[in-house]
Amino acid sequence: KAGDLLNPIGVGLFLVIGMMIFWLLLFLGDLQKQKEAEKSFAIKAAGFGCLALWMSTNSFPWDNIQKISGIAATLVSSLQFPNRFLGWGTVLLVTVTGYVIRYFQNNRKIFYQMSLITAVVSLSASYLFMMDSGVQERDVTLYNQESMGFGYISGEEYLIYGTDSTKLTFARPEANENIQIADYEKRGLNISFFCRNDSAREEIVTLPVLMYKGYAARDDKGEVVEITDDGGHILQVCIPGGYVGTVRVRFVEPWYWRTAELVTLITVAGIVFFGIRKRRQR
Repeated sequence: KAGDLLNPIGVGLFLVIGMMIFWLLLFLGDLQKQKEAEKSFAIKAAGFGCLALWMSTNSFPWDNIQKISGIAATLVSSLQFPNRFLGWGTVLLVTVTGYVIRYFQNNRKIFYQMSLITAVVSLSASYLFMMDSGVQERDVTLYNQESMGFGYISGEEYLIYGTDSTKLTFARPEANENIQIADYEKRGLNISFFCRNDSAREEIVTLPVLMYKGYAARDDKGEVVEITDDGGHILQVCIPGGYVGTVRVRFVEPWYWRTAELVTLITVAGIVFFGIRKRRQR
């Protein structure tokens, strides 16, 4: 299945063998004459890599850690999928395997050549398998207008608490007969539509959008249009009586998001500045 490409079940036999060879060389003392700084880094990478692989399995005591306290439960729940540690494990084991290959290059040429051949064969096989799984044809049948939308909500982890997923629709906006809607367009988190309220009272337009904090609506004159929650966490736009015009709904990022981005930018710039300064001093 296409989703299986996003959920790996391992780091690959080649990296596991590389890690095992590293521990074997370390145990036999073959790495004693290697540079201490590089060997120490490889040992740490191998240790944390093994830990990451363990944390990606159900043998790691996740349940016991979650029961320690509320904070621990929140931290464990935020991880969501333990197999995400395979990504970190892969990076660390690539480092360890690279260290082993370099050791072979300097000390055992035949093993170095065998390692390169094995690496090329393993990567080629993995690439061909991924391409075959990703481009194979699939039959898709659309039965109605709702099927045209994208309604995958996984395990409902990102729905607002209390949302009834059975009532969610992925079609066009809904309103009663007093509201005429045209030119509806949705691009990401931005929505716009032309509407006309033929009644003298306020009417409601229900959009296929969850009422997350941060949404705001304005008309084509820049005036604020009221939005409400329908009670099931679906966003509704309140159209004044006799209104004719275009309404635009968009998600307005909180100020602290922009502040966090600015802090990150300043930090990166500072790291680059002091790095260049230190190199010039040397």
